[in-house]
Amino acid sequence: MTPEDIKHVLHDNFSNYVKNVSSVRGMDVYFRELMGPPGLAGIFAVDGDEWRFARKSASHLFSATQLTVQMETTFVAHTHKLIAVLRDCAARGVEFDVQLFFASFTFDTMCEVAFDYDPGALAVAARGDKLPFLVSFDFAQAVCSNRITQPHPWWRLCRVLGIGDEGKLPGHIEVLMTTVTAIVRRRLAEMAAATATSATTTATATSEGSSNGGSSGSSNPNEADGTSSSSALHNVLLRRRSGSGAGKVRNDLLSLFIKNAQKQQDPARRRRMLSEKFLSYMVLNFMIGSLVFIL
Repeated sequence: MTPEDIKHVLHDNFSNYVKNVSSVRGMDVYFRELMGPPGLAGIFAVDGDEWRFARKSASHLFSATQLTVQMETTFVAHTHKLIAVLRDCAARGVEFDVQLFFASFTFDTMCEVAFDYDPGALAVAARGDKLPFLVSFDFAQAVCSNRITQPHPWWRLCRVLGIGDEGKLPGHIEVLMTTVTAIVRRRLAEMAAATATSATTTATATSEGSSNGGSSGSSNPNEADGTSSSSALHNVLLRRRSGSGAGKVRNDLLSLFIKNAQKQQDPARRRRMLSEKFLSYMVLNFMIGSLVFIL
């Protein structure tokens, strides 16, 4: 494939290469449980204006310096963990599943990049086991992918009757959504609390700064233009923030997406982007994109 071919598909004639062909064929049908239902579907299951908005948001996030630094440091740290595990296996002369090791390494890395959470899949793989979340993720990917090659009425019937792999799929989806939604819920609460604390701190500091900087009888010439008051405010903020014990600044994909959603001017779009389900499917979409080629 040449650069011209890529430009033709992804830029010049992108509207001709849709992912969703009809109500019975397309990514939004085959992967609905993983990528989200209509109105909540992520970037890999939408076309047209919805895709353009999702693409614009993702492009903005991935161009952010904070996320770039987060990805670099995370991949380096997890690479050292993988090397240590491989050296330990070599030293002990034990056999291991290299595919499972690499999948677990990528899974741990992408979870930390996506929502600053290390599930420890590599440590579990080093013991010869597989993380339950990764088992469910693997299973759901396989079932949804197999739908592409099966007659549409057949897998739909199996899903309705709850037989075969289609019957097992809802249980695995529940494992995924319960885990991801819990992380999203904690992050939303954490960021809401941080915002409230910041607002309270700023208001209190402003009050203290004004009283400290506005005392009568001062001979400081800068007080006339408010410079002394601004400096006092700045010093109060620094003292409070350095000693407040506030949580660390997060630069993972989920946190940056939430910050971006909070800036949306359209109230309806902002509410939709900040809903637990929308954020959960957003995270799963990017995890699918990173893991689909190795699982």
